[in-house]
Amino acid sequence: MSTPAETRPGQPGSSSKSPQRRRRHHQPHERYHRTSAIIDDRPDGKPIIFGYGRHMTRREKDHAKRMLAYCALALVVAVSLSIIVVAAAWTNFIYPNQTVATVRVDGVTGNISRNDLDVMTRAYTYENQQMAQQGDTSASTQDPGSMAMGYLQQAKVNAIDAQKSFGVTASGSDIDKAYQTDASSLTDLNSGLSASSPSLATISTGDYKALFVAPDVVRTKVGTYLTRNNPTTAEQWEYARIETTGELTATQMLAQIAGNKNPQTEFNNLVKKSTDTSTSGNGGKLTWERLSDTATDSYMGPALVQALNDMEKTHAKFKAAQIDSTWFVLEWLGHNLKQKLSSSQTQSDQQNAESAWSDAVVAKSFFNPPYGTTTSTTSQPPTSVPTYPVATTAPSTAPAATATGKASPAVTAPSTAPAATATGKASPAATSAAKGSATAASSKSPPPSPQATSTAKKK
Repeated sequence: MSTPAETRPGQPGSSSKSPQRRRRHHQPHERYHRTSAIIDDRPDGKPIIFGYGRHMTRREKDHAKRMLAYCALALVVAVSLSIIVVAAAWTNFIYPNQTVATVRVDGVTGNISRNDLDVMTRAYTYENQQMAQQGDTSASTQDPGSMAMGYLQQAKVNAIDAQKSFGVTASGSDIDKAYQTDASSLTDLNSGLSASSPSLATISTGDYKALFVAPDVVRTKVGTYLTRNNPTTAEQWEYARIETTGELTATQMLAQIAGNKNPQTEFNNLVKKSTDTSTSGNGGKLTWERLSDTATDSYMGPALVQALNDMEKTHAKFKAAQIDSTWFVLEWLGHNLKQKLSSSQTQSDQQNAESAWSDAVVAKSFFNPPYGTTTSTTSQPPTSVPTYPVATTAPSTAPAATATGKASPAVTAPSTAPAATATGKASPAATSAAKGSATAASSKSPPPSPQATSTAKKK
C-alpha cells in the first residue's frame, strides 16, 4: 500500500501555509502622519493698504507688495517722462509758435509767432546797445519789442500781397542761394550777441533765413518785377566837386585854379580840402548822376543841374556855385542824354518801386496789435506809412526778375530816416533825403535793421 508523498514547506498542501497567512494578515499597518500647515500660508486678517489684503496669506502679501512697489516706480517714471515731454513740447513747439499778432490784407490773414518776435527783439536789443556805445542817444527812446513787431508786421503783409498780386514768393532754393552770399552776417551777429550779453541767445540759421533772408528775397523780386519795363538809359551828368565852407572860400579856390598853368592839377590838390570827405578821396568825382539820383548825392536837383548846364553852354570847365545853402567849386566832366544806367541806379529804381508798393500795402492793411506796438489789441491801419527796409549797398549786377540775389540783411535798414554819412548827408540807402542832414524817423516807422549798426561799425 502506498504512502502519501511528503510535502515540503511552502508548497501547496504544506502545513505551514496557514501560519504564514496569519502572520502577513496580522502585521501592524504604518500610521499616516499629516504634514503640519505652514504659518505663512495662513491669512492673518491684516490688510496691505486701504483695507485690501485681509484674505491673503503672508506669502501672497509679500508678492503683492513687490508688485505694488514696481507699479509705483513705473508710475513715477511715467509721470516724470510725461513732465519732461510736455515741458519740452511747450518750450520748443507750443510756446514759440503761439500767435502774438495778426495782420490782414485783402482778406488774407497772417500770423506772427512768439518765437519770431523774441528773435527779432533780441536782434534789436543788441543793435540798440551798439548804437548807445557809439553815442547815438536815439537808441534809448526806441523799444526793441515795438521795433521788432513793426518789422515783422510789414514783412508779413508784404509777403502776402507779393504772392497774391504778382505771384512772387521766396522759395527754399531762393532763400538758400541768397543765404550763401550772406552767411557771414549771421556769424557776425551771433558773435555780437554772445559778446554783448549772456541773456541774448544766438539766432539759429533757420530763424535767420526766415526772418532776415526771406523778406529781403521777396522785396528784391518784387522790385525787379515792378521795374521790368523801365528804360535802361537816361539823361545824366558827370561832374566833380569841392565842398567849401562858404562863398569866399569857393571864390578863392576858383581863382587859384584859374591862375594855375595846370588847372586840373590845382583842382585835384584843392579837392583834398573838401569838407565832403566821402568824395574828397576820389578827386571829388561822383558817378554819372540823374536828376532823380538824390540817394547817392543829396545835392542833386534842379539847382545843380542848372549850374552844370550853364557850364556846358559857356564851355566852363570850373565854376563856383551855390547849391541850396552850400557853396561848391564844380568841375564839369560830361553830359549824355542817353547814358546807360549803372547797376546801382537800376537797383535804386527797384528799391524805390518796391518801397512805394510796400507803403501802399501797409496803408491798406490791418494790424492787431496796431502797427509797431506790442500791447494794444485794437486792430487798425497805421496812421502813417513808413518806408520799408532798403539795402544800403548795391550788388555788382542788377538782379533778374526771378533772381534770388539780394542785398545783405546786415546792411538793410527798415527806417524812414536815412543813415547819416560822415558828411552829415543822407546815405544812399534813403529813398528820399533831406539836404545836408538825415530826417527823423516817424513814430510809426519800422526800426533800423538789427545788423546795420554793427556792420557799419566793423567797416
